[in-house]
Amino acid sequence: MGNEASSRVASGKHGHTLISDAKFRRLYALALEHAQGAGGHWLSAAMAGVAGDLRSDDVVVTQERGNFGEQVIAALSGAAADRLRKNERLTVIVCANAGGDAIVREAHQLADDAKLPVIFVEDWRANGDATKRQAPLPQRIGAMPAIPVDAEDVIAIYRVAHESMARAREGGGPTRMLCVRWPASGVSDKNAKQGDTAVGHLEQWLEARGLPVQTWRREILAELRTEKQETASETAGDAADDIEELRLA
Repeated sequence: MGNEASSRVASGKHGHTLISDAKFRRLYALALEHAQGAGGHWLSAAMAGVAGDLRSDDVVVTQERGNFGEQVIAALSGAAADRLRKNERLTVIVCANAGGDAIVREAHQLADDAKLPVIFVEDWRANGDATKRQAPLPQRIGAMPAIPVDAEDVIAIYRVAHESMARAREGGGPTRMLCVRWPASGVSDKNAKQGDTAVGHLEQWLEARGLPVQTWRREILAELRTEKQETASETAGDAADDIEELRLA
């Protein structure tokens, strides 16, 4: 396995998920990037963990982008075609109110019936005492697993996503990932005051394993700043080109 053989091990559900230091850094980079974009939104940890194993041709549908219902219908049609082609492409559907969305409920049933390569990433709030770790979670639909995971735990989300994606790509059908937001646990970290507890928890987890978190943080933030500057420069260049074309027209 090359470098993987000497990797640090983060045991997954079945005790076999090997995570290299490079993957840990990528998950941390994704967490920082999504936290900056989502401002502490539950999606910051969920999408960081899920994006760790996404491929360039995978499809991601979120409620933040246009007509969600139409996107879900189109995504399921595409997933059905992908299953027939056996091309291992994956569809991820991210929804904040899955239990109250009729389109998503029907999508669950359709995906399960047809064993589509779909991962549903859903937001669930826990009720009551945080120490009891209890939530009104839904029952499984047919053969589709419904797996609860702490919405602030990037590593836990990655472990569930890693195994669920592998299962879907191999034809095993869809999975519901229930990202549970527990009541405040009293955990304190330097990011919590900004609502960005997911990044804080991840930093503590990585530091406890002797990984160079502060060095990574400086490098990643510098990389993100460079990307933003390059994007802004490209946007400004495109705008200047458009103005010049209008002037010459």
